[in-house]
Amino acid sequence: MKVCFNSRLLFLIILIGISVLPHYLASTQSVEKIDIELRKILGTASPSELIAIIIVFQDKPTEEQLNTLKTVHKMQIVYVYKIIDGVAGRAPAGEIPKIAEYDWIKEIWLDRKVYVTTERTVDTSKFIESLQKENEELRQNISKLQEQINTQQSQIHRLETDLKTYSILTFIAGLIVGMGAMTWIKRK
Repeated sequence: MKVCFNSRLLFLIILIGISVLPHYLASTQSVEKIDIELRKILGTASPSELIAIIIVFQDKPTEEQLNTLKTVHKMQIVYVYKIIDGVAGRAPAGEIPKIAEYDWIKEIWLDRKVYVTTERTVDTSKFIESLQKENEELRQNISKLQEQINTQQSQIHRLETDLKTYSILTFIAGLIVGMGAMTWIKRK
C-alpha cells in the first residue's frame, strides 16, 4: 500500500511540474528580457512607483502595441524612436514584468543605463533623426527654389521672345521707313 501511495504522489508531483513548467519557462524568459539594473530596482520598488524605462521591440512598434502599453499597463510614453524599434517612458514597477511577457518585446532597460552605457547610440540616433528633419526641410526649400527658377526661366524665355519680336518689328519698321525715305528722295 505504501508503494502505491508513493507512486501516486510521485505521479501527482510530476503532473503538477509538467503543468507549471511552461509558465515557469515563459516567466523566466520574460524576466531575462529585463535589464539586470532594472530588475534590482524592481525588487525594491513599490508596484505603483513609476520607473523610467526604454522598451526595445522585436520590430517597429504598431499603434496597437503602443496603445496596449498606455491603456493596459498605464505607461507614459515620452519618446518613440524612429531609428531603433523602441520607446522611452515611465511605467509602474508592477507592470514592467507583465510588459516583458509579450512576444513583441525584445528588451526592457532602465532609462538611465541606456544613456550611460550606450550614450553614443542614443545620441547618434537623435542626431540622425535631426539630420533627417533638416534634410526634409532642405528638400522642401530646394523644391521651392526650383519652382522659382522655373518661373524665372519662363519669364526670361518670354522676355527673349518679346525681344526677338521687337527686334524683328524694329527691323521691318526700319526697312519700311528706309524704303519710304528712298521713295520720297527719288520723287524729289
